[in-house]
Amino acid sequence: MLLLFDQNVPLKIAEGLNLLEQANYKSKHQAEITHISLLNKNGIADEDVIKLAGELKATIVTFDADFKHRKHYYKLYEEHNVGIVLFKSSKNIINYWDNVVLIVTKWEDLKDKISKAHKPFALELGKNGTQTLSF
Repeated sequence: MLLLFDQNVPLKIAEGLNLLEQANYKSKHQAEITHISLLNKNGIADEDVIKLAGELKATIVTFDADFKHRKHYYKLYEEHNVGIVLFKSSKNIINYWDNVVLIVTKWEDLKDKISKAHKPFALELGKNGTQTLSF
């Protein structure tokens, strides 16, 4: 599975997860991780991120709540056959490291949910785990 981290996720988180994932060869689900800036696409509109993810057959990973709240994006998810994962920060997560711990702690569960989901889909990852969002 290819995970495309958008520009709202720090590049270092994507790079770190990619390094960890490369050594995670015993995992049931293997993931390749890239970041929008590694593709020289920084600054592109969300709609273009969705289109790019469709072309790459990738799942978008983001902190950007617009991917959940902008209803016209749902049609684009269907049109481009894209899944999204939205990281949901809680009031208790106030810094960078808290987000890293949340992601790493829930990583295997998240990959399992992605692997079982049929595109288009939307998942939300929070401190209580991964939840399916409805369009």
